[in-house]
Amino acid sequence: MSNLILSANNNAILNLCTVFVQILSANKPNKKGFSSHF
Repeated sequence: MSNLILSANNNAILNLCTVFVQILSANKPNKKGFSSHF
C-alpha cells in the first residue's frame, strides 16, 4: 500500500511541477528555452 501512496504523491508533485512550468512560460514568453529543459 505504501508504494501506491508514494506513486500517487509523485504523480501529484509532477502535475504541480508541470502546472508551475506552464505558468512561468505563460508569464515569461521570452524564456521558451526554460520549458524545454523539463
